[in-house]
Amino acid sequence: MTSLSFLSTLSGIAENAKQIAKNSNINFEDHDLSHTDLVRLLESNSDTGKLEALHYIIVQMMHGEDVSIYFPDVVKLVVSENPEIRRLVHIYLTHYAEFNPDLALLCVNTIQKTLYDKNPLIRAAAIRAMSSIRVPAINGIVLLGIQQSMNDSSPLVRQRAALAILKCHSLDPSYYDQLVECIRLLLLDSHPLVVPAALAAFEEVCPENFIIFHPAFRRICTLFSKFNDWDKTVALKSMIRYARLNLPKPELTNTVHKDLKLFLESVDYCFYSLLPSTVLAGCCAYYYLAPTNELHKIVQPLLQLLTEKPTVRLNTLLYIRHITFSRPELFKNDIKSFFLFGSDDVKTSIVKLEVISHLLDPENANYVFPELCHYVFNHSNSRVASTAVRTIGKFAKNTCSMTSLCLSSLLRMLESGNDFIVTEAASSLRILIHNDPQEIYLIYLASMYEKFHVPVAKAATLWLISEHIQQMMHVAPDLLRIAVKTFADEELEVKYQILDLAVKLYVANSTYEQNESVLEKPNPVNLLYKYVLSIVHFDMSYDLRDRARYYKSLTSAPFTDFTRKILLSKKQLIDTSEDNRRDYCLGTTSVCLDAHVQGYAPVPEWADVSAIPNDDVRETNLNIEATTSAGPSSYQNTDNVKSLSSEAFTGGNSNLTSTIKPRFVGQQSLEEFYQSDDSSSSEEYEDDSTAEEVTDDSEEEENEDVNNGSSDDDDNNDRVDVHEGENEESLRQEEINSNTEGYSTKEDASTESSVLSTVSVIKQPIIPAEQNLWRS
Repeated sequence: MTSLSFLSTLSGIAENAKQIAKNSNINFEDHDLSHTDLVRLLESNSDTGKLEALHYIIVQMMHGEDVSIYFPDVVKLVVSENPEIRRLVHIYLTHYAEFNPDLALLCVNTIQKTLYDKNPLIRAAAIRAMSSIRVPAINGIVLLGIQQSMNDSSPLVRQRAALAILKCHSLDPSYYDQLVECIRLLLLDSHPLVVPAALAAFEEVCPENFIIFHPAFRRICTLFSKFNDWDKTVALKSMIRYARLNLPKPELTNTVHKDLKLFLESVDYCFYSLLPSTVLAGCCAYYYLAPTNELHKIVQPLLQLLTEKPTVRLNTLLYIRHITFSRPELFKNDIKSFFLFGSDDVKTSIVKLEVISHLLDPENANYVFPELCHYVFNHSNSRVASTAVRTIGKFAKNTCSMTSLCLSSLLRMLESGNDFIVTEAASSLRILIHNDPQEIYLIYLASMYEKFHVPVAKAATLWLISEHIQQMMHVAPDLLRIAVKTFADEELEVKYQILDLAVKLYVANSTYEQNESVLEKPNPVNLLYKYVLSIVHFDMSYDLRDRARYYKSLTSAPFTDFTRKILLSKKQLIDTSEDNRRDYCLGTTSVCLDAHVQGYAPVPEWADVSAIPNDDVRETNLNIEATTSAGPSSYQNTDNVKSLSSEAFTGGNSNLTSTIKPRFVGQQSLEEFYQSDDSSSSEEYEDDSTAEEVTDDSEEEENEDVNNGSSDDDDNNDRVDVHEGENEESLRQEEINSNTEGYSTKEDASTESSVLSTVSVIKQPIIPAEQNLWRS
């Protein structure tokens, strides 16, 4: 007998080990399960087989396969007691319920019943699964589940209720008023897990309804330090927008508003977060809300993020580039932090150089300018080197005292063999020399024309000579002669400039005393002009030929004031190298991608003082007390919510509407609750009454013992009374706490029935704030 028991135990251990190994080493690529095998496993009595089939179905679903044919077999497993099976069924339902609404409705009632489960994780999964079933027919039930879950004792369930509001609103916006009332109550929650989810729902459903936001603002500021890092990032978006539209601008008052100061003090916690997105969100809040004398607080947190991984470093640099464009004084003392490292990628290096271009000034030019020249001639990437050249050009344009030094460096860069460097140097020189046309620089460019192999450099040289043709008449004819030699092989932009130089030189060379026979004189300028017109006549470009015909007609009278005014007047140069990117707001995807992204919403401007509400709107005297009616079934049957004792639900069974209801709803299954009758209820209450009588007898015996003991020791009577008073007070407090954490008794029974009513409650308003009992 003993050996048989030992063998059976050993066999059980081996079977368990086999199942564990099978569950941990499932490889669906080695063996494919057929349709018959999957149906057989789904209908088996073993949880292991059901899990294997569900895992296989979910994997195939994630790979894009259509596994909707198993919907009836999977739906039946929603009643399983195994939480892992129910989790996988919820995932499957979320994906296919929209395509099978009739079958999905069959499992809604079962999922709804799990809202009363003793385990808060199961209750949270239930409201999540209900809201994820995208079937409009059950939206009323989803709303009822939200109203039920938002008063749950577990903060996780209340958080899922807040997130379910988003899905409910996207499926049917007609429940806007009811959902707004739910958001209002959830914003007043005192748990840091619930409030951020309520803020997310507020931002999606009613972002402009600040009436429900006013009473919760100070509470949110107080709870902000307890939010997790991701929740802080989400909450700051709504808080920044609220502060901009409802609080006075700091510069307009002598002191910072007390509510804005409270909010900024709570934002300080973001700077110490280990999550980079939270630090960036906190810096964004300070940048848009803090007074000028406090903006220095964002410098060190942002510089600290530059030591993080490359992705974080790049996003941080994009934020700093945006900040330095308008407030460069914040980072001028830390310009060395933006010097390039060998490990920096191309994008990071370019953004760093753009930041340096905003911070460069004569005070730091002594050590920054050599660094930029080193990047130009020694950096391995041509794009980074060309960006360094552009930075030098911007510095020369903005700083008059350093223009000569920058011009000398840029002219030397024209001799580089790197096309990118030569292109940027020519573009920068075009702007600098045009603003200060010194003859020595123009002559140098004309002498270097034949050595240029980059079209941009050639076009810039020809453009500068043609624009300042009056003072370059001794150089322009020879430059035109050299340029015409290679006209047929040049790029189109160079051909344009050759034609413009020939026309302007011809008009400038004419005088008022010249007559119509000027073209017949053997003047080299006239001959070059005629030659250019003849070769342009056979060019492949339509635009170039049309432009030549226009010039030929215009120069038919070259000595007139009209012609000279059109061709020889000063032209305004458009700086295409200037940073003309759109000023996107911090904290958006657009500022990181430097492009407009759909859904972009800028930070609003500060509201006018006359439009700012009074501080009284943020005052709230709401007393949130914990009562014994809380729990998974704490949604009470008030006058505003109809109960479930309707004939449609009871089916004429008066037992369900009896005033005597089973006790300890949260301690029994729903099947037991709905199958209970009057006899079981009365028996339970008889047992309870008997237990209460026994408890009363025991309490009387204990009181007699205490009295006897007190008569034996009269000297210590006072101390005993005091000690007993303290014990009674502590017991009373423990009783209140236990009642707060437990489930309701009689109210719970009415609540379970109220959840199943769908149509009757939708048109009714949600419970008022004073009945929102669960806010610990």
